[in-house]
Amino acid sequence: MTELPVVIAPDAVPALIDYLHGHHIERVNLVADRNTWRVLGERTAQALEAAGIDAKVILLAGDEVTPDEQAIVEVLLAAGREQRLYLAVGSGTITDLTRFASHRTGNDFISLPTAPSVDAYTSTGSSLIIRGLKTTVYGQAPVAVFADLDTLCGAPQPMIAAGFGDVVAKYTSVADWKLSALLWDGPYSKLVAQRMEAARDRCMAQVDAVGAAEPEGIRDLIDALIEAGLC
Repeated sequence: MTELPVVIAPDAVPALIDYLHGHHIERVNLVADRNTWRVLGERTAQALEAAGIDAKVILLAGDEVTPDEQAIVEVLLAAGREQRLYLAVGSGTITDLTRFASHRTGNDFISLPTAPSVDAYTSTGSSLIIRGLKTTVYGQAPVAVFADLDTLCGAPQPMIAAGFGDVVAKYTSVADWKLSALLWDGPYSKLVAQRMEAARDRCMAQVDAVGAAEPEGIRDLIDALIEAGLC
């Protein structure tokens, strides 16, 4: 199973800076929308500048970004042809667009989630709207995840609920996986299933804290969502 650096902390930006310096990364493309720029993007860009890292900001227009051909072209045109690591500052849509753009340009990307809303932060597929149809397009997983707990706790309640729903769904998905192996001899890993179940159960034990957006609950929620993508 793939492993990657994951930091979940009240202020994860300094850890991001340390990672970039440690890997001698001096140039990045920071992808955000208007909302994610406000809650985390601007602060991250300022920290990068103060640390001597050249950050090109790609700020997608509109209150709600759709991951379609227009948004893809917007990111690629703004990014240019330079070799830069991408930073996805956002939730599912921004992460999927950044995953696609970074993969197609031969660059790595790092995920900075702004809401514990989806289990796709660490997956390899991008959910995009192509010719009006929702399509999963192969891309790449991030090389690291830096989850700013203060930002995640301030996410809108519907987004927190959506992420919790993704975790609850693991009861069914893991059971389906086991059943597929039993009935049709499909591929199955007991270790991976146990790892996902453990993360799910930790999150479920914090249901009240998740509902109240308390740090201990949100930490276990984002941990389960990250684990789901890895599994």
